[in-house]
Amino acid sequence: SGAVVAMDGRGRVLLRFALLGLIHGVVSIDNGLGITPPRGWRSWNMVHADVNDSVIRAQMTAVLDTSRSVDGKPTSLASLGFDWISMDDGWQKCNCSTSGSADPALPQCPSCRLGGCTWHASDHDGGYPRVDLAKFPNMTALVAHGHSLGLKVGSYLNNCVCMEGGDPPMGQHCTSPTHYEQDVAFIVATGFDGVKIDNCGSSHNVTLWAELFNQTERPIRIESCHTFHPNHGTPSGWPNFPVWDPATKAKDASCPMNLYRTGGDISPTFSSVVGEAYATVQYSDRPDPLSHPGCWAYPDMSEIGNFRGLDPIRTDEETSHWGLWAIMSAPLILGTDLSDTDTLDRIWETVTNPEALKVNAGWAGSPGTLIKTYPSTNRSTPLTVDQSSCDLRPGTTGWRLSDGKLYAPTVVAPSTPVCLGVASGPAGQTTQQESSCPPPTRGFPGSGCGTLFAVCGAVTGAWSLESGALLYTPHSTAEPTCLRADPPAGVGGFYGGPKAANTATKRCGTSGSNATQFTLTPRMELAVGTGVCLVARPLYGPQLWCKPLAGDRYAVLILNIAEEAQDFALPLIDVPGARCSAARPCAVRDVWARTDLPAAATHIQLQLRQHQSAFLIVSSAV
Repeated sequence: SGAVVAMDGRGRVLLRFALLGLIHGVVSIDNGLGITPPRGWRSWNMVHADVNDSVIRAQMTAVLDTSRSVDGKPTSLASLGFDWISMDDGWQKCNCSTSGSADPALPQCPSCRLGGCTWHASDHDGGYPRVDLAKFPNMTALVAHGHSLGLKVGSYLNNCVCMEGGDPPMGQHCTSPTHYEQDVAFIVATGFDGVKIDNCGSSHNVTLWAELFNQTERPIRIESCHTFHPNHGTPSGWPNFPVWDPATKAKDASCPMNLYRTGGDISPTFSSVVGEAYATVQYSDRPDPLSHPGCWAYPDMSEIGNFRGLDPIRTDEETSHWGLWAIMSAPLILGTDLSDTDTLDRIWETVTNPEALKVNAGWAGSPGTLIKTYPSTNRSTPLTVDQSSCDLRPGTTGWRLSDGKLYAPTVVAPSTPVCLGVASGPAGQTTQQESSCPPPTRGFPGSGCGTLFAVCGAVTGAWSLESGALLYTPHSTAEPTCLRADPPAGVGGFYGGPKAANTATKRCGTSGSNATQFTLTPRMELAVGTGVCLVARPLYGPQLWCKPLAGDRYAVLILNIAEEAQDFALPLIDVPGARCSAARPCAVRDVWARTDLPAAATHIQLQLRQHQSAFLIVSSAV
């Protein structure tokens, strides 16, 4: 079967789409695309819903500009693979007033008035997508213009700005019919080369999308943005891959898309970038990675160029962001205004770094992932409570409960005594928590975070140990909360991925039924069950991310997630696969500086500013 589709310049389908004999059970999208992590530009991070013909044309022109150089050669972004220009939400004509297309004469979207928001024509008129002609007078001509420049052009479906109600969770209050065939016909007839399928509308079956696009015999790159993959007739959850059979727990590793979103919507902040990177770990940190050629885990569009603030921290954070995306084999989709000369000048050397791009595109069996997170090496870093073995390591002995204060063990001497400082938030949970808590990994299964310590005189309220429960009472008339020491969990964190251990106060429940039982041992440990004790440690600082490369080489990103500078010696034994010794030291290459560093046998000494990274290639001795 195939498709014979034509459209006029006003976005109307002239010939209906013929889809016969659907093939169910497709294993993957059969389009030959996405063999290396995709590159390009998409509109959302730059203009949100205010996308239009002029915005897209300006970015098409910008990626072809050769006024800048790489290694002394005039170079365009398109020549480096950033030759896909894609629109995001906001192109559609909605029957409601929306962001990007406000109309006071229409009801606000989302709304169930007028039968619900929709950007499709009525079934009587074929049910095809409606283009906002004020924004895109001739979308077919726009796509043809991109093709005439040698570019690929991408679109967007299952829209959120004009949210068509559908199956739960997005359609609890109103429902809309699905329009799979009409949407596929629109994409193909308009000439688009790829599509991002969001999760806000009624059409959540990515496998069906893949089947329909495959049948057109036209390669269409599919990005699944939290769109549900059907599993026995029900959504599988967020994100959508892999699918788990709710009865047998068996994994369905089919991948009907070329890239799939793993976390929430990114913003131009360091904490957001790191959080999105963590959401990929459950797919990459495994012997059989679920991020691989043709099917890439995608932590969202890049925000490089969109950060605010002053240098050097802005440049350090944006460079670290790009390095993270490179070492994770993440799709490199730009989201800043490429026609802004000052911005592109500022980020040019980073986004065009040939060695970083080569790391991103390389494949030697693993996409790259987080390996380990180390405590801060800076003596001024605040302390937090965590969980550890009861092995008398520093920070586990010396707990003291006196006059309502819970004193921490001395970690760095001499130091001002600190106490567990609790600020109660919603539902009695602590708000003074370590941010960007890393997930457990195979190289660091003991990841955990908890409540911060504060100078004892600044801590309000009182602690008490009653029948094994550590209770904190903020003031005399408040209900006490219980300190909970929750162990790592296999699921539950980072959109369904592994969850780090957490030590914090929560509601005690009926008669303290959910309180952790603590024992204050003669060694002044706070023991939790068998062999587990609370530990006072500095907040996390350096992180190790690694990706294997061909030729016994290893890409290494050391990222400082702390607010303080770090003087850190990276143990080369922690780099999986690297074989370095005094007799046969490893060669070390600085990716950002594009220079060779001294060979290393056991450690690489690094000095990193707040949120700065070092991007290295370590080559084992042959």
